Amino acid sequence: MHDEDDLWAGLGDELDKDLAEVTAVEEELVPEALEALFAGKSRVATAPGSEDGDKDVVEAAGGEGDGGDNEDPAEESGHVVETASFESLGVCKWLRSSMAGLGIEAPTPVQVATLPAALAGSDVIGSAPTGSGKTLAFALPILDALSRDLYGIFALVLTPTRELAMQIAEQFQVVGKPLGVRVTTVIGGLDMMTQARELASKPHVVIATPGRMADHVLSSGNVSLHKVKFLVLDEADRLLEPSFSTALSTIMDAVPGREQRQTLLFSATLTPTITDLMDNVLVDARVTQEYVFLPAKVKEVYMVHLLRQLAPQSAMVFVAKCWTAELLYEMLLLLGFRAVTLHASMTQPRRLAALGKFRARTADILVATDVAARGLDIPTVDLVVNFDICRNPADYVHRIGRTARAGRAGLALSLISQYDVKLIKRIEATTAIQLSEREVDEDAALMNINRVSTAMREAKLMLMRRNFQAVDDARKNAAYRSSSARARDAKSKNKNKSKSKDTGKGKSRAKGKDKGAPKRRRSHGSGSKSVSRKRKKHK
Repeated sequence: MHDEDDLWAGLGDELDKDLAEVTAVEEELVPEALEALFAGKSRVATAPGSEDGDKDVVEAAGGEGDGGDNEDPAEESGHVVETASFESLGVCKWLRSSMAGLGIEAPTPVQVATLPAALAGSDVIGSAPTGSGKTLAFALPILDALSRDLYGIFALVLTPTRELAMQIAEQFQVVGKPLGVRVTTVIGGLDMMTQARELASKPHVVIATPGRMADHVLSSGNVSLHKVKFLVLDEADRLLEPSFSTALSTIMDAVPGREQRQTLLFSATLTPTITDLMDNVLVDARVTQEYVFLPAKVKEVYMVHLLRQLAPQSAMVFVAKCWTAELLYEMLLLLGFRAVTLHASMTQPRRLAALGKFRARTADILVATDVAARGLDIPTVDLVVNFDICRNPADYVHRIGRTARAGRAGLALSLISQYDVKLIKRIEATTAIQLSEREVDEDAALMNINRVSTAMREAKLMLMRRNFQAVDDARKNAAYRSSSARARDAKSKNKNKSKSKDTGKGKSRAKGKDKGAPKRRRSHGSGSKSVSRKRKKHK
């Protein structure tokens, strides 16, 4: 299956312009979140119904650091913050004494912003530059909790580089010395057998690079991470790059699910991946994320069954191709659903009409490609169905972000066949969230298989009569040619610029060629030597 995004890689600007005409595009981060991030404060999004075990999630940012020393928290990049102490933030007495012995008297802005929530058991995303006290922002909550329940392996800290891992381990050992904390560093370049023995002894805290940690998880039966209470991603902007995705997926399979652990994520920069993840974490407190495992041949049958069973106020069904969007739309109409569709092959008036019906709730279901994954803010959407699983985890984040708007709850349901397992594992690794499986009665789901199959055949015939595929292919080819022409024009301009810079050099080289180069004399090599030897012998 090929995502439409792969084909439209060079046409993002055009699609964004089209969508801007359809609806106002929301900001990647809402203004309140931006204020919270850059003013060094924190914001808590509480899930409705805490009896279900949902956690609060905090996003916070710290100020500039000058190299690692704790700064005066009263000043931060021009922003005045309320004076705080470690005691007022909730840090326990023995940790305060340990830090005082090290000369650490006052918390930094990132610690002020994140410690209260982290100590209370919330998941945290913190953004602060290197040297601003990030390590203590996650080390203190871990050591505080560890002192009340001393066992191993209690915490796993992942970081992208060996040097940073050793630095973090040193700080854990120094601050946690009164507790007798045992710390193990698992990084590349060191003996794996020695590391395996250290992991088997169940240290309290493991500081690791993802690649080496994944190697131990896969190769050693002595490594058990199923009791980990804290998972930390430091320098998360780098850890969430594609190069770490396989290792992270392996590790995520080995640690407990989100409900059984506390996740602390810190990043020096706010990359698009981090902002996507922040959107996901903030939404996650209100969105139930589930999957249904099913045979690929009956995916449409299961989808219809679930839509009838769940009876959502408004639902969005996401697919990968324009053809699939149009096909499911026609099928749903034939089955009596009030549906509309939105994809790149539609004319602008048809797009506007479809969105108008969906907003006015004269249509309950919107079948769409990922052109609708961003920018649409329709508060009544309480169900998102991922009919086709997206290849890019960031697209998944944006898709499920269409539900649970304006403080409401929502359900994100992914329909997974045998071909989608790797894609879902990649999404789980990137978002640090494990989807839970929804059990579906197979007999009930397949009860209407004949009716759904008939509707699918009729829908296909309708699209064939309209010559939909050929029209869509022509649109794609035209867009591709337009994109290629722009790329050639840009390349030509760059060449012309480089030629104008090298005009003088080019002329001098041309003159040298006119004079001609001296011809090389041919060498007979070893053959000439053998001939001379023969002549000597003959004499």
